[in-house]
Amino acid sequence: MKLHCITRTVVGKGVKKLRTTGQIPAELFGNHIENRHLSIDIKEFARINKLAGTHGVVELIIDKEAPINVLITDVIENPYERMPLSIGLHAIRMDEKIHTYIPIVYEGESPATKDGLPIIKLIDEVEIEALPKNVPESIIVKLSTLTEKTPKVHIKDLSVPKNVKILHADPDQVVVTIGEKSEEETKEVIQDVIEEKVTNQPE
Repeated sequence: MKLHCITRTVVGKGVKKLRTTGQIPAELFGNHIENRHLSIDIKEFARINKLAGTHGVVELIIDKEAPINVLITDVIENPYERMPLSIGLHAIRMDEKIHTYIPIVYEGESPATKDGLPIIKLIDEVEIEALPKNVPESIIVKLSTLTEKTPKVHIKDLSVPKNVKILHADPDQVVVTIGEKSEEETKEVIQDVIEEKVTNQPE
């Protein structure tokens, strides 16, 4: 994936006017390069961002220079228009491990839902360490594994390739769990049972 951009000389209040021309201000940073102010076409960015997200490696081409491998980070959006106001681009090296966040994708359905129990999802992404080429698109959690005997999935239960390390301080942190019925729902169940017994009593 290639993302073309140009060097930006406009800074400060002038950036607001830049956005009206269909350009987004961006900042390039990294351990091996000098920080640079850039300008990216909004339509071009939207197309690439949809494909790459926050963990896909993008080849950034500045003013027809040699490509630089980057990750798209720190996308700040206008909360009302859902349009990006600024972008952070993290320059990386393909032979060095990176830290990035990847989403947790929940698939399927737990048998507990048939009993009216809610499934409570507590985490929607995790930070991982890996070489750029080994970063997975997501971590899959199959809700069908949530049963009465195994009502929770913890960080330590997540399945990732051997060349990927999950960075989390507490491996026992719960990712998703079977919840309990609310007090009101419990009362309704009890009431239903009582009514059923009354109905079934011999006359």
